[in-house]
Amino acid sequence: FEGDCASSSESNYGKRKTELDGMYLILTEKERYCMNFYMYSEDDENAQNVGIYKIEIALESEVAEDNFIWDNPPNGIFVGGQN
Repeated sequence: FEGDCASSSESNYGKRKTELDGMYLILTEKERYCMNFYMYSEDDENAQNVGIYKIEIALESEVAEDNFIWDNPPNGIFVGGQN
């Protein structure tokens, strides 16, 4: 696999919330997949939010289509995109 990760954080009266978004290319002998994950590494106001809250996986060929959109609800595991 190869990939990248981005983070964003906010602070409200000293309470921190940090979100990580990862984008990875997963290679198998037969297929190439794009995978995104979204998680909170810290959330001082809502500790139960810490952890992965969404994973998206689709074939790289599907993601390359002009009409492909990652358009999924805020939480869950999703295979394939909306096209």
